[in-house]
Amino acid sequence: MSLRMRLRQKATVEPFKGYGSLSPRFGPPVEVPCRVDDKWMLTIGGGMGAGLRVDRGVVVILPAGTDCPVDSNLTLPGGDAPLRTKGYFEALDGRGRVHHVEVTV
Repeated sequence: MSLRMRLRQKATVEPFKGYGSLSPRFGPPVEVPCRVDDKWMLTIGGGMGAGLRVDRGVVVILPAGTDCPVDSNLTLPGGDAPLRTKGYFEALDGRGRVHHVEVTV
């Protein structure tokens, strides 16, 4: 099954463009196809409480080439308010090309 067939939902992305004098700046909102998955993630902590921690998070899969860096606003399907992205990962296919983008919120 192709990636396009698996991305059946729509999300709105406002890409983070940097900080202005008073607040963060974002690009214009763009609606993109997506798939939303709940995932359990193993996190390695630092500092005095160093250790492993299991967190539940939401991973949103977007098409390759989607401009959605960390700190972007992402409105999920059926969501009222945008969420701030915390992580960005480009998944590669077997030939070393970007297959899709995964962001965590």
